[in-house]
Amino acid sequence: MNIEGHVAAIFVIILAATEAAIALAIILNIYQHFRHVNVDEVDDLKE
Repeated sequence: MNIEGHVAAIFVIILAATEAAIALAIILNIYQHFRHVNVDEVDDLKE
């Protein structure tokens, strides 16, 4: 049984869950600020 492979797999799963949680937090923050989410307007915030 390769424990290093299991640890790497769990790390990747945790990393993906963290990225999803951060993305959801950003979307909810934008929604609370503007009360709607328009992808074109969010893209304009980058500039």
